[in-house]
Amino acid sequence: MKKSTANKAIISCLLFSVVISNTACKKIVSGSSLINRAQSENYEQLITNDQSDVVDTLPLDQLIVWRKPSSTAAQVQTWIQGIKATYGPVDTMRFCESCDNSLMLLTGKGIRNYIQGGTASGGKKSQSVPSSGDPGPAYISFNFPINGKPIKLLTGSATAIPAVTNLNQSVKIAVLDTGIDTFELKNYPFIPDTASCIPGAAKGWNFIAHNKNFRDDDPTKHGSTVTRFITNEVDKIQKNPIEILPAKTHTKTGVSDLETLLCAFAYAQKQQAKIINASCGFYEAPDIKHPVDPNVVLLKEYVRYYLTNNKILLVAAAGNEDDANEHAAFKLRNLPYPKDDRSLDNVNFFPASLAGDPTFPNVIAVTTVDTSSGTVSPTQNYSPNVVDIGVNADAVSPLHYVFNNPRLKGNQTVEGSSFATPIVTGKLCANYDQISQVLDNANYTKDQIWNALGASTVVSKANLKPLVKNGRMMKRSK
Repeated sequence: MKKSTANKAIISCLLFSVVISNTACKKIVSGSSLINRAQSENYEQLITNDQSDVVDTLPLDQLIVWRKPSSTAAQVQTWIQGIKATYGPVDTMRFCESCDNSLMLLTGKGIRNYIQGGTASGGKKSQSVPSSGDPGPAYISFNFPINGKPIKLLTGSATAIPAVTNLNQSVKIAVLDTGIDTFELKNYPFIPDTASCIPGAAKGWNFIAHNKNFRDDDPTKHGSTVTRFITNEVDKIQKNPIEILPAKTHTKTGVSDLETLLCAFAYAQKQQAKIINASCGFYEAPDIKHPVDPNVVLLKEYVRYYLTNNKILLVAAAGNEDDANEHAAFKLRNLPYPKDDRSLDNVNFFPASLAGDPTFPNVIAVTTVDTSSGTVSPTQNYSPNVVDIGVNADAVSPLHYVFNNPRLKGNQTVEGSSFATPIVTGKLCANYDQISQVLDNANYTKDQIWNALGASTVVSKANLKPLVKNGRMMKRSK
């Protein structure tokens, strides 16, 4: 895989290595003028702008702010006014107003000075950055940018996804990616049961252009390929039909940001999705006490509020090799870089790393394995404490663990935990009638989910135990 430069994001949504993006947070700021991001020619530059000699991987004038459920809007505004008075001008870059008006992205000189603990020009006094990422009425976080990496172009014409022909109740699935080709999706339309929190977004949404055109414009068709891996499993099992909710959260080159992913979570929850596929993530050093982003508290609490508390499964890629962004995460924190940088015991890759916390039984982390040799792909992450399950590759060489591409005819393959993830999602979708009974329990565990799938779907391999929890591997459908 091509390496990212040091100026690229700490997040690499495995769009092969991957991606994430934004929802009803409809606008971005350029100066004092609000503009639609699709009209912004420098959007990708905007969210990856080099702001500092010390930290060259984060836009240091962007701060995600999420009002605590127990706080009021007035309390948050008072807190923001305090930043303005002390650090200088603050602009609202965008709101996730249609789905969550308590989530906002702030920018400006005052935010930059606040993050760096400096003194704003015109500010009334010098004041160090707060000692906590939990400033009273709100949670705060860096707006981690995401840059996709180029992959081998997938050529050929795809056929429409076959329909599942049974009468079981359908399962609503949200796919957060580069979009989906509508022709391929014609047998799996999303049927909304409620009014959309975004006007016009009842059956899917483009969070980049802020319109209902969720067509996959990525030349590699990453989002369409991820979706086909899901429906391929469902089609083989022919048990539970599914409805795909397309959430185009990445640009055609795979660029996005954390705030977008959060807003997409809120959108999926309000559209009553039962499972979310997120073939994406960002690297972070472990056990961080940084005042702006202590152990990604905002991300954790947001996932807990919108997904865990609503028993929505989040199936997330365990992460691919990305040396530049991993090193940048440790450099940012002035921490020594670990010798084993593929182990999620030594590094974090969120949101997948939430799977290591028992309070997130709904988050499932996925990697690619070779059961015959008892190994994980050398370019993907592993951990017996974090990664929940491995998917056996279709073919293995010393450096490449690949899957046959279900979208295209011929011998074309793809690789990355990006594509192992939707295989697990598809299995969960196809057997959701069993899974839902587990989720109905107040204190369900992840082990109960695997037990519900049964030995015909999930098995334990002794030679995989050093790599994934209990050596767990998911069988492929024939």
